[in-house]
Amino acid sequence: GGDRIRSMSSHRIPNLHRLADRLTSDDVQLLIKRYLAGCTARELAATFRIGKSSVKLLLRQHGVRRRPSS
Repeated sequence: GGDRIRSMSSHRIPNLHRLADRLTSDDVQLLIKRYLAGCTARELAATFRIGKSSVKLLLRQHGVRRRPSS
């Protein structure tokens, strides 16, 4: 029985780890640079193949102030 519980909990990986697997630190820096240059979170999500909420999370984690949505 114990193995079953352990295998179920291993499926619940925090989004952060999955994001880190998909984006290198260079990718993150490029994403931030593009955001600051005027790209929208939606455009960046499509470009980097991540969710819009992931873009917002990365920006927040790196202290980037979000622009008002237009």
